Amino acid sequence: MLDVNKVTGVPGELQFIATLGAADANGATLQEAGLFTRGSAPVPTPSDPPGTGPGDVRLFARQIHPQVPKTSAISVEYDWRIGFSA
Repeated sequence: MLDVNKVTGVPGELQFIATLGAADANGATLQEAGLFTRGSAPVPTPSDPPGTGPGDVRLFARQIHPQVPKTSAISVEYDWRIGFSA
């Protein structure tokens, strides 16, 4: 999945939805999900780990969950909601 659907929810909230369909990732055991930047930062930031270069993707958010054996019998949907406030 290169990109997910981005839906604006309530004011100040972003929602990211990604779906693994029946034909996706079969035989894998799913146990984590993550949101990554697209990797276009021109220079590393102070919060980047050592060795991060310009244009490297960065992990924005990560969630670990119980193992889910992925088969063609199921679809899996990840739904992230991130709130922003002033």
